[in-house]
Amino acid sequence: MVAVHVVPAARVEEVLAAAAAVEAWSAHPLARAVVAAARERGEVPVATDAREVPAHGVEAVVEGTLVRVGKLAFAAPGAAGGVAASSPPEESAATSSAPAGHTQVHVSRDGLLVGTIVLADVVRAETTGTLAQLHRMGIART
Repeated sequence: MVAVHVVPAARVEEVLAAAAAVEAWSAHPLARAVVAAARERGEVPVATDAREVPAHGVEAVVEGTLVRVGKLAFAAPGAAGGVAASSPPEESAATSSAPAGHTQVHVSRDGLLVGTIVLADVVRAETTGTLAQLHRMGIART
């Protein structure tokens, strides 16, 4: 996890915990990263009535609130045209638009955007050696 951007009325820990509660229902690698980051910061609430929408995100009820985590159009349709959305998340440790190689996961409560989590893939140590071997074998090109 690189950063969590939240709307002025929200707290980073609350948004991250709510997202983790929902993401705990998903086997997606990005979901695992969100859950791990939230657990490092504290407890993760229990989510119920989870539903995964392939290629869009996951939704569940967390502490009586419908929380959606995923693409912006899924998490907070009003931000992309639909229901009303809250004000945009404030910038924190990183910019609000994800740089190349980073992924944004949007979080909403009852249809209002409350935050955006920025994630980055970590290049594994053995990647360089594996790519060099593939080049020598003529399988991969630069």
